[in-house]
Amino acid sequence: MSDPSLGRGWVFESAGQSVGYLVVSLSYSLEYGGRDVFVDELFLIPEYRGRGFGSAALSAAENFCRDVGVRALHLEVETDKTGAQALYRRWGFANHRRFLMTKLL
Repeated sequence: MSDPSLGRGWVFESAGQSVGYLVVSLSYSLEYGGRDVFVDELFLIPEYRGRGFGSAALSAAENFCRDVGVRALHLEVETDKTGAQALYRRWGFANHRRFLMTKLL
């Protein structure tokens, strides 16, 4: 990410080995009253899931957001990823009864 105004990325390690990464993109939202961030990618190698790395990733994202004055943090999760959904709910994310629609250009 050569332009920090667009977002940030983190790599998570355990015992010197990369075990996952997080990428967030910055935006602006009238609805949320200012800057917002979308978790674009959060990936952990399967054997490292459930070991606190997801929480560490979300903590890094939240700290970054607070540091740069972000008003809302968004993410999407696949409907069959119940473990990830549980993690996100524990961190205060809520389903707003909307669904993401995308048009690729």
